Amino acid sequence: ADQIQDGQLPAPDRIYTAVGSMGTACGLALGLAAAGINTKIVCVRVTPESMATPAKLRQLFERTKALLRRHLSEFPDIPWRDDAIEWRTEFFGDEYGVYSPE
Repeated sequence: ADQIQDGQLPAPDRIYTAVGSMGTACGLALGLAAAGINTKIVCVRVTPESMATPAKLRQLFERTKALLRRHLSEFPDIPWRDDAIEWRTEFFGDEYGVYSPE
């Protein structure tokens, strides 16, 4: 955020991340929003749908935000934005960690 604010680099249009436990995507969504950076997060699902869905990511976002706000009163009350997340599922094969053409 400091580098963007200082003009050293532009805000990225998109950040791609593999999505399994959804922790990275959740942290990016909270951190980017808290910093006022309007970057889309592209979530590439690498686990079965039973483990990672847009609805589950939103739940994790809300729970993590509540935890942050409970321990850091200055953390902003960031709203969830559907338009900040792009969900990609077409690259997941049959099982986690198993090679496939996808």
